[in-house]
Amino acid sequence: MKKESSGGVQQFVSLNYLRNFYIPIPPFEEQQRIVKRINELYHKAKEVGLTEEEAKEQQILRREFIDTFKRNLRGQLNNISIKEPDGSITDLGEKF
Repeated sequence: MKKESSGGVQQFVSLNYLRNFYIPIPPFEEQQRIVKRINELYHKAKEVGLTEEEAKEQQILRREFIDTFKRNLRGQLNNISIKEPDGSITDLGEKF
């Protein structure tokens, strides 16, 4: 992304580049399966409650889903460097 940026003090990245920016995520079917199970457990928790095993499963699924997204996004952000106001260069992944 750094290669695609332009400008002096304020770096600019085109909207077209951002539209084509790749962030790896699980296949859509896998996302649907995970979200479906999380939702099933959520509704059951609201209606009748979860067993201890189901509560653990719900917690694990939520954490894995969020961690996978964060890891993939951070991997992309680590490839983007920005120039700070003091002139130093920072990887975006370090900031977020």
